[in-house]
Amino acid sequence: MIDKFKVKRNLVCSYVESLNGERIGKMYPASTEFDFVGNTIIADVSKTNKDYNYEVFSFIDDEKVPNKIRSSFKCIEIEKLKNGNLRLRLMQDIDKKERSLILDTVKGKPCSKIYDGMCRVDDGSFLVTYNFNRRGYNFDYYFKINEDGEVASLVVNSYTERKFPYEELVYDENETIKLINAKANNTFLSAHNLPLKK
Repeated sequence: MIDKFKVKRNLVCSYVESLNGERIGKMYPASTEFDFVGNTIIADVSKTNKDYNYEVFSFIDDEKVPNKIRSSFKCIEIEKLKNGNLRLRLMQDIDKKERSLILDTVKGKPCSKIYDGMCRVDDGSFLVTYNFNRRGYNFDYYFKINEDGEVASLVVNSYTERKFPYEELVYDENETIKLINAKANNTFLSAHNLPLKK
């Protein structure tokens, strides 16, 4: 396979260039190690006392692409997949949550959504957690995705335990909200009708 990038180093810093000499991204400490997968660059920054271990960014050297750096992520962990994609465990967000996604290293952008949890299971797929947290409602969905980021199983609703096709996700979200509201209303009525102690 022909490399699309080259690493430049001096006593102070290191950085990546495209084959036509265009500098890509920022400068790093001179000791930084780089790895290339497809159109994606992995910079190992684990020795720089940061809250993450890798910076991953994708560069598409094409005149039709207005922003040549397609995507950029700060990651705690990276797994190279057999199909050339990467599973990225992202740096913790402001809520101290770690999320994961699958990156298409050729297109230079995610081929999956960002999930709250992603772990490898015995059949070779990933079990993911999608958290619905909007409008004051909070519940989880669980399902499997393959290495291309595609949904590969039915979805399980953590609140109702209902199993359904992924295409029905928005419908199920709305139905679950109705159930939560109905339960809250029933609980309120039960409390309202409690007899007073005499």
